[in-house]
Amino acid sequence: MQLPSPLGPSPDLPDPPAQPLPVAIPFFQLPNVNVAAGTTTFAGPAAAGFSTPESTRLCTSSVPFSVSRLRVIISTAQPAAQNLTINVRRNTVNIGLQLVILASAVIGIYEAVISPPVAFGVGDSPTLQLVQDAGASASATIASWQLS
Repeated sequence: MQLPSPLGPSPDLPDPPAQPLPVAIPFFQLPNVNVAAGTTTFAGPAAAGFSTPESTRLCTSSVPFSVSRLRVIISTAQPAAQNLTINVRRNTVNIGLQLVILASAVIGIYEAVISPPVAFGVGDSPTLQLVQDAGASASATIASWQLS
């Protein structure tokens, strides 16, 4: 036997929102990895580590979401005289969200923000493009990153 609710009848559930929901997507890299000097490589949510070509990191989304922030944690310093540039990509195209970890950057958390947020739809593939400047050293060690 079902008892009546003291609050009265349940209201109808609202329709789902028309805009993509903000979702935090963790990209955790274990073990810690870095980018070789003078190299462009790619990362994605489907596999740990980096690789070239980008096609090996593509993974289609099953839900829509939006991205406005990239956070990166480095566990070693970035080499002097070399920058590390990280671009967020949708379907192999940069979306305008870019983080540059400058030469000699210290261990820490770095982030970049874009406004308005960029929408990803069902079937889109989010990836990161990482470019380490030419020089003598690999990039700082990247402990983890997150899109939100």
